[in-house]
Amino acid sequence: MEQVASTILFRLMALLGLALIFVPLEFVVRAIEAKPFPKSAGVPADVLHWMLTPVFAGPLVTTVLTSVVAAVYLSQGRVFTHLEDGGFGPIIMQPLWLIILEMLLFADLCAYCRHRIMHKFVWPVHSIHHSSTEVYWLSAVRFHPLDVLAQSLSYLIPAYLLGFPLKAIAIYMPFVTLYNFLLHSPIDWSFGPLRYVLVTPAYHRWHHTLEEAGQQANFATIFSFYDILFGTFYFPCHKRPEKFGVLASDIPRDYFGQILYPLVRAPGVKVDLAESGDAGGLKER
Repeated sequence: MEQVASTILFRLMALLGLALIFVPLEFVVRAIEAKPFPKSAGVPADVLHWMLTPVFAGPLVTTVLTSVVAAVYLSQGRVFTHLEDGGFGPIIMQPLWLIILEMLLFADLCAYCRHRIMHKFVWPVHSIHHSSTEVYWLSAVRFHPLDVLAQSLSYLIPAYLLGFPLKAIAIYMPFVTLYNFLLHSPIDWSFGPLRYVLVTPAYHRWHHTLEEAGQQANFATIFSFYDILFGTFYFPCHKRPEKFGVLASDIPRDYFGQILYPLVRAPGVKVDLAESGDAGGLKER
């Protein structure tokens, strides 16, 4: 209980710090109509997602990661005692800056693949993230614990088994968290020609739109060239998405209702555009 309390206290302090950054940013460079924090209707649930979801998902991530690594060690006839933090193999023979760059590229490729799988096969879980009708910085944390588990393990397990040191992983995790806050902010940054390399707030909003082409595109988190490579790049230059969320009307607005929703939803019921196919292709207008 003491550890849980300290985790919640830390996240509360972090939330206040993040608010000091993103609330003024959204106020100054707002691009779309959205109620400012804390007036958005999704704030109560999103605050609880930020505070409580790691309490549920954190132990699951550690348990599954340790179990998988131990099983791999056992299959190789090696004795597993604990997670080694120094890395191994050719990876650690490189300079740290190159290891970190490779970690970013590799983790985002894993994230892209996981993201498409969630949309195609595990939509009831991932629909919680898309249920936000107002895309603003804190909606970046609206994820079901099972979604957080999938996100974490999709890159943690392969990165660790490939020999990436934990310090590289430790740099990636806070970076991608902060970058996600930026991507969900209602600001109009497109980064000019860099939009073909990096995911931008204007680019990512199309992933949250109700339009079918948008929700089936823009799966990358950091590097938009993965969407170009796999045919899921969609960025209309001369208009902005106007409506966000999902077509499902039965997703609860409260935090605990959202936690229960994927567990009680009847299988096989189509509730959203995200189940209707891929957008495909490089689309920019």
